[in-house]
Amino acid sequence: MTAIEMQDFVNRAPWFLPLVIVGAIWSVAWQIVGLWTAARNGHKVWFVVFMFVHTLGLLEIIYLSTQRKANRTK
Repeated sequence: MTAIEMQDFVNRAPWFLPLVIVGAIWSVAWQIVGLWTAARNGHKVWFVVFMFVHTLGLLEIIYLSTQRKANRTK
């Protein structure tokens, strides 16, 4: 997609840029929480996965929900 085509798309779909910004903020927020929790718990493999795999926070949400349950049982 050329720059002109991209600009034309943005002009026709004004919701696109705010959607990208919200998605980026969502992803970064979950990544920070996931990284912090993995580091605090000493889960090095999870930490590395979170550093290199960006999934809009889905992996981080799964990790946090499973670790919350695991920590309650200890």
